[in-house]
Amino acid sequence: MESTGKLSFTNNYNYVPASFWYHFSAASGVELDAFKNPEIIEGNILGTKKLVETTSPDFVKLMSDGLFHYEFNYQDADDKRVVYANLSPIADNHPWLIKTADLVRRQKQVIGERASFYNVFSPTTLLKWALVKNPDGHYDKSKADKSLLILF
Repeated sequence: MESTGKLSFTNNYNYVPASFWYHFSAASGVELDAFKNPEIIEGNILGTKKLVETTSPDFVKLMSDGLFHYEFNYQDADDKRVVYANLSPIADNHPWLIKTADLVRRQKQVIGERASFYNVFSPTTLLKWALVKNPDGHYDKSKADKSLLILF
């Protein structure tokens, strides 16, 4: 199939479209914080550009390294089963939304017209990490899965 330069998810392919998903940070997970370490975002942009230039994927999954989490708007409760009742939406001008939109916009610039998609990193994982955050700001991920079990 000859490339038209612009691919979309609705193209009729005579092959299975392929891509590679890759996190561009040396570390991964909740400890990555692009607000404290903006070089994570720059590495993500450069990594996305290099990935597209070297592999020419049919589509790109836009990764959100450094923006995997945000501070949940909830009040901690002794009864963890009510954690959902204590959640409230973040504002449209929340720094996390603004920085995420900026990241996706910059990724789209480096991939050009190539088809792409973005999704919010696993909301369930974000919630379980939030439930095991210690007062010192670190996360005890060894307790993360157990934190969700008490919700059900």
